[in-house]
This record gives sequence, structure tokens and C-alpha cells, in this order.
Amino acid sequence: MLWLGGEDDSQLRRTAATLKRCKVRYEDFDRAALEAKYPQVSFEDIKAGILEPHSGVLMARRAVAMLVEDALRLGVEYCSAQILKPAGSGRLEQVVTSQGERFSTEQFVFACGAWLGKVFPEVLGERIFPTRQEVFFFGIPGGDTGLQHPALPTWLFQEDLFYGNA
Repeated sequence: MLWLGGEDDSQLRRTAATLKRCKVRYEDFDRAALEAKYPQVSFEDIKAGILEPHSGVLMARRAVAMLVEDALRLGVEYCSAQILKPAGSGRLEQVVTSQGERFSTEQFVFACGAWLGKVFPEVLGERIFPTRQEVFFFGIPGGDTGLQHPALPTWLFQEDLFYGNA
């Protein structure tokens, strides 16, 4: 993970202090060192950076798919369905799907993403505040690996909260 800071690098300095306090290994770079290490990137608005060589990014969709795959291999029953309502009272022990199926179990997992607070407003409605994130995908020429790991790590420009990874 490459943390980047511009003119106001206070967040970058706080990040470095936290990493140091938590004994997380990192490397400091000034702009010249960043340009030498990553010549494929323009660091026009960047003043300094911190590289965490053992950090990275979790690809949510891939991670969930692998989790389901592992759970199925371990004997978990997996069902993807629209839940109309909980059945019964008190503790959630049974649900009814849009297909009329009833499921009973000791535990349910609801993977609703940003909608979780709307699905369970009484429990989470005031604790989850989804924000809209614009996502852009840029293609690079076939065979060009200069913007992919390990040539370029996942990066985050802290001032404007722009980030990217290949």
C-alpha cells in the first residue's frame, strides 16, 4: 500500500505515526524518491509517500466468492434469496423468502452491503452511513504491466481520497 500526501501532508504524517506506534514496517519517500521508484506515474501534486510493503487491498467480491466456496466445502448450506420477513418473534430463528420458502437455523448471515442499515433499521439504522463512491475503470494497453502489482502497489492520495489498484 502506497500512501501519498500533497502540500498538506498532515494526514500522511499521522498515518506514519500510527504505523510506527503499531510497529508496522513502512518506508518513507520524498517526491524525488517516488519518481525514481515509480517512473510510470506522474507525482505532480505529491510531496511525499509511505510504502507499507506488507499491506494491500481486499477484493470484496473475490473474497466473498472464496468464502462461499470454502463454506460449501465444509458442509455449509448456502442459499441466495430475497427475504420477505422474519417469521416468529423475538430472536431471528426463521425467515420467509419471496418464493415462499421457510428457513430455520440458529444463525443467519445477511450480506446486504450498504443496505444493511435499511434492512435492519432498529439495530443498525443510525450506525451505518453509506456514501456514494464514484468508481472509474481505466484500461491499459495489453501486455503493459507497469501499472500492476508488483510494479505499482495499490495507492491512496490522502488529501482528496483518490485510490487505485490494478
